[in-house]
Amino acid sequence: MKKQKFSEERHMLITSSYTLAAFILISAIYYFLPSNYRLLSTNYMIKNSQYAIYLILTAILSAGLMHYIYDYYKSMSCMIGMMVGMTVGMISGLMVGYHISLTNGMFTGTVSGMLVGILVGVVAGRLSGIMAVMEGFMAGVMGGQMGSMLGTMMRYENLTVFNPFLFVIYAALIVGFVYLVYTETRKYSIEAESHPDNIERIERHKLPFVICTVAIALILFWVIAYGPRSGFLI
Repeated sequence: MKKQKFSEERHMLITSSYTLAAFILISAIYYFLPSNYRLLSTNYMIKNSQYAIYLILTAILSAGLMHYIYDYYKSMSCMIGMMVGMTVGMISGLMVGYHISLTNGMFTGTVSGMLVGILVGVVAGRLSGIMAVMEGFMAGVMGGQMGSMLGTMMRYENLTVFNPFLFVIYAALIVGFVYLVYTETRKYSIEAESHPDNIERIERHKLPFVICTVAIALILFWVIAYGPRSGFLI
């Protein structure tokens, strides 16, 4: 079976599109629920809508990125796998820690960022061995702490400008990361992914990535609403 050009990139975009559709569907269902069935008040939702939107955008890009990594996993060396675990764990922990610290304070932001960063870093790095797993684990720990500290320091600054700036940096980093993986593994991936079993594996992985990403995002929304909150935020 001949492999299509840029099939991995196409799968990444499709996975991100599915994740976006899932969030739109969940938001529509929640919007049409009667007010007495909603867990959050309208004022609270409006107050934290900016952070929720950026968390959703981060989740959408992360779902596609994780699918992209799994498309290439048979072509990755240990060094590339370590880079994958470090990058994904770091940026995931940083983004989650930053936004949760803005709504709930430094403690909840640090714990949430570290847990998500460790989870994503380990899952991304496990495909390349224990060294990549350890790299993803350590990057998740560091990213969660740095994101929480950044959110705490920037709380009273111009977040309307800084939040989109940070997200653009995050998106640019993902573009550079995709280019890195593409250039470093492309010469091996055509042979590895041309096997019919691998094509089937790629198609089968779309839905689990979407489900896991949406589930993690919903848990983070629950943390924002009901998680521990610093005294000066109450």
